[in-house]
Amino acid sequence: MKNSNKPQEITSNYNRRRKLSLLLAAIAVAMFSILVIDTITAQGGLGFLSMDTRHKGPLFGALPVFLFFASFGIGFKIRSKLTSTLLVVGGVMVMAFWLVIPSM
Repeated sequence: MKNSNKPQEITSNYNRRRKLSLLLAAIAVAMFSILVIDTITAQGGLGFLSMDTRHKGPLFGALPVFLFFASFGIGFKIRSKLTSTLLVVGGVMVMAFWLVIPSM
């Protein structure tokens, strides 16, 4: 007798990994977007976050980068166009932010 629950378990694990990877990438993009908007609106002073750079940098700058890597690791070998798009957009945002902001 074969166990008929095995394919369902594999599909369930696949869906959980896909959803978790998507969630982590979406949170990372949202957090990094908040940092970018805050930095652009700050113009040398405090932005709408009312935090010093040394506090918001690790929280809204380093944590999203870690979340992007975690999303990639969890979603490795899982085909999801939305997660892939979020990871590419996040990478472009990080590169553009670190290239443009120092020149301001």
